[in-house]
Amino acid sequence: MKVFISQNMVNRTDEEILKEREKLIKQFHITKEELIDSWIKDDNKNPVEMLGKSIELLGQADLLFIPKGARGRGVEIEYSIAKEYRIPIIFY
Repeated sequence: MKVFISQNMVNRTDEEILKEREKLIKQFHITKEELIDSWIKDDNKNPVEMLGKSIELLGQADLLFIPKGARGRGVEIEYSIAKEYRIPIIFY
């Protein structure tokens, strides 16, 4: 099983994002083999380009994790794609 983690990125530090990610991985016992490494370091790339890469990785997923209450264009787009293509979604 391949797992994709969707996270809010806007106005958050890399440390905050990675800390949330690590907590989820531990909580659900996700192994390195299961995790799709969707962490894309923001080095001032075009946001659309980054979302495109994220969607490409989501295409490999068997399961999508989304934080409860998560909002933002990227999260909402990833949610819509997963729903449309019947990728199961877990809100954590």
